[in-house]
Order: sequence, then C-alpha cells, then structure tokens
Amino acid sequence: MKSGTTPLKIEIHDRDLVIDWDDGHRSRFHYLWLRDACRCAHCGEPSFGDRRIVLSEIPGTIAPKECHLSNHSSLVVTWDHEDHRSEYSGEWLRRHCYSKQERERRRFRPTLWDKNAPPDITSFSLPQTRQDETVQYQMFERLHQYGIVFFHDVPADDGVPQTAHLLGYLRETNYGLVSDIRVEPEARTFADLPQAAPLHTDDAFRVFPPGFIMLHAIQPSTDGRGASLFLDGFELVRRLREESPKALEVLTRIPIRFSRLHPDEDDFLLHGKMIRLDPEGETAAVRLGLHNISPPDCDEDDIEAFYDALKRVDRMVRDPSLHIVKRLEAGELVLVDNERVLHGREGFDGSGGRHLRNGFVDRDSFHSRWRVLSKRLGREGNMDWVFPGAR
Repeated sequence: MKSGTTPLKIEIHDRDLVIDWDDGHRSRFHYLWLRDACRCAHCGEPSFGDRRIVLSEIPGTIAPKECHLSNHSSLVVTWDHEDHRSEYSGEWLRRHCYSKQERERRRFRPTLWDKNAPPDITSFSLPQTRQDETVQYQMFERLHQYGIVFFHDVPADDGVPQTAHLLGYLRETNYGLVSDIRVEPEARTFADLPQAAPLHTDDAFRVFPPGFIMLHAIQPSTDGRGASLFLDGFELVRRLREESPKALEVLTRIPIRFSRLHPDEDDFLLHGKMIRLDPEGETAAVRLGLHNISPPDCDEDDIEAFYDALKRVDRMVRDPSLHIVKRLEAGELVLVDNERVLHGREGFDGSGGRHLRNGFVDRDSFHSRWRVLSKRLGREGNMDWVFPGAR
C-alpha cells in the first residue's frame, strides 16, 4: 500500500472527524459529507455509480454511533440515523480529502507555451496511435499538457472521423459532422477566404463551444503559403494578469456578444465571458474571437474599461512572440483544445486549391476516454487530477 493511504488514528468531534495518515497529513471529514459519500449497495449502484440516497432525509445533526479503523485500513462508521453502516477505504478517503493542501495537489497544471518556449509538436502516426494504447496514452498526456497535438499518415477519406473516435464522438453542428474548408465563391466565414484568418476560438458564439477541433490537410496551397498559426490562450491570460489585473477583471466579469449570421439559415447570438476562471482564480477556459463580437451590452460606466481590455487582448493576439507557425502538409492533422489554444491562418493564393477538413469533439468524452485508458494501463493515480474547466 502506497504512503499516504493508511489511516493511523481518528479523532471524533461534534460535527466532523479527523484522520491522521501515515505520511503526516491530517484530513477533516464532516459527518454529513461522509454519510452522503456512502456507496454501499443500499445507498447506490456500485456497478455504475448512481445513488439512491435522498439527501434531504439526512439529518443535519447526523453523527457516528460507533466509529473505528478496520484491519484493512478502512474507516467503518455506524450512524446514529437508521443505524446505517458505511465503510470507506483509506485510499478512497485520501483521494477525496478536501483540505486545501490536497485540493491543490490534485490540480493539474498544464505547461504554458509561446514562440520562445514552444510545445512539443512531434507528430504521432494516426494508424499507430489507433492500434497502440500506450501511444494513445502518450497522445492524451500531450494534449492535456499543451492543448495541441499533430498527426501524420491521416487518410484523406475519413481521417477526421478516425481521429475523433480516439477521443470520443464527432459533434454535429449546422456545418455537419465534417466540413470542408476551401475558398468558396460566396464565403460564409473567414475560413472560405484566401486572406489571413485571425486567431480565434472556433464557434465562440455557441452556448457550449466545441471542446476540441480537428483540422486535416487534404491539399495544401500550391504557393507554399497558408501556414496555420497557434497561440496558447492560457499564456495570454497569464501575461494579461501581469500587465493589467484590471483588464483581466473586466473580461472575467462582463459578457461579450458573440455572433454568427447566415442569412435565412442561422442567426447565432451568445452573451459569454471571454475568460473563465475557476473558483480558485485559475484560468479554466478562453472564448476569444474578436472578429465575431458585437458592441457590448454592459453598464455605461464599464464601456471605456471594457474597450481598454479588448485592445490589450487584441495586441496580444497579434504579438508574434506568442505564436507558433506550422504549415499543414497533405495527410497531416492538428488536434486543438478549442477552449485553450487559438488558431488562425496566414493568407495564400486563392487559386492554389487549398483544402482542409474540419470536425469537432466535445470535452467530456475526451476526459472519459482518458480515465478509462488510465485504469486499463494501471495508472490509477491519474484519477486524482482535476483539469482546467472541470470545476
């Protein structure tokens, strides 16, 4: 049994108990929390995790009638309400300890990057990744760490669906399951034009923007241009926090009107925050597309501060020191965390035949696949991690 999972003694108090662990840590557990956490056959369905407990029927004054540590290092409690018996393994209790120290330990901190300290962009072979779960795990870890992964040997016909199925399921939108990106006679978005496309979050105008996007090069532009640009939005927020805490406060408080219009077909409009922080003030997600925002609908006293903040962000988005640049060649695909990494494109000759395919995958299925794979590969410690956007 690994260090930190063996309880040595317990202290019983009026509303909670304290456990001393073999590594010196102390955990405090409220009785209401413990009773609610019981997952015995009476309280829930251990096979699939749902529960039968009726929370409103648990007395706020609930307390142990009897409490002890078993020979198997489990906490065993018989409650004074209905004489119910609950048992919690030491490993489970430590994994769920909600002390400030343990909650901080469980926080996953991604590696921020820019041009001078770029992410690892060594590409994975898609066929090998699909066949080898160890390689899949390495790919997932890199996606967690940097928010961006490249693949090669991606088949032209169904490369986007094959990649999507590594993470979860293709998400259908008004653009379909898989959409084509090429110069069109009548452009519907920036992607249909040969001019440079600004760095942005895809579909920021949706209530739930896609968690991950895939861009698959079927044919690059024949003029050698049209390289893709990428920017770590979490690094942008870090710099903004240093440069202007006031601007960060404004953009985490005042919603922005994101919009997308296709006459007679679609008219999307969303009031959403450009930067979302978690309860501890850490960056959870960015929603950034300065090309598809409308004038703000906010208090008149906030207008000048709001525009000052937007201008600061606009300068940062255009700062080459934040960019990495990579031209996607035929058979290459980039997978991007859409709530972290912004993407754009340099201009190119519109007659060059550039053709990419695009698809979306939601975030929840990605984390689900990663947890299942971690268990399968014996990496149970991964179950502790709390990722950006998961709180």
